[in-house]
Amino acid sequence: MRGEIIAVSSCAVSLPPSVKGRLMSRRLLWGAAVLFLVAVSCSGTLSTGEYYAEIEGSVGTYDADTAEIFSVYRSAVQVGLEEFEQATAGDDLDSDMLAAATVDFRRVTVAEITQAFREVKSALDRYVLALDRLAPPSELETVHAEWVATLQRAEDAIPELITELRSAATLQAISGIINGSAFGDVQPRVVAACRKVEEAALVLDRLLDLKCGSATGP
Repeated sequence: MRGEIIAVSSCAVSLPPSVKGRLMSRRLLWGAAVLFLVAVSCSGTLSTGEYYAEIEGSVGTYDADTAEIFSVYRSAVQVGLEEFEQATAGDDLDSDMLAAATVDFRRVTVAEITQAFREVKSALDRYVLALDRLAPPSELETVHAEWVATLQRAEDAIPELITELRSAATLQAISGIINGSAFGDVQPRVVAACRKVEEAALVLDRLLDLKCGSATGP
């Protein structure tokens, strides 16, 4: 086996071609036993306790990520608003100065909101992957799959939302675009699917807080 590499990453096992051909030789029986143990340890579903711990950890990470993203966005918009007010506060303000200040504020706002949703998409992608890799207990398989599917639909809607946000002229327009988008449309289904997981866990005597009411938006 000198020079041969058996790679084990998480629950994936990669064998070089030469090893595959000789796997059951006496020299490599120990390797087969090791790989069997790896496969057994990775093939089962999670216990309810393990599932709850994993899912709550993923929810906490995503909630913290999105809270930070929109905190940064709101801070940047606040700075832009203060600069706009300063630029338009003078007695000598004319229409050209007002127009220029308005353009600057819109540019900052649109840049910040589109960047925020690019980061939300990355955070949501990590979240969906983390949830999708879980093997929930049989009692929770259906509601878990439905929840992951609705989250995926929300993520898939973000690129179109970002394109639409580039045309926003005001903060009110930003809210209107988000609420009227496919991303906005899927949010009630995300919340409903999330609450089904909580309700299913409650039937199993576990109170979960998956932050289903948390809004992914500014």
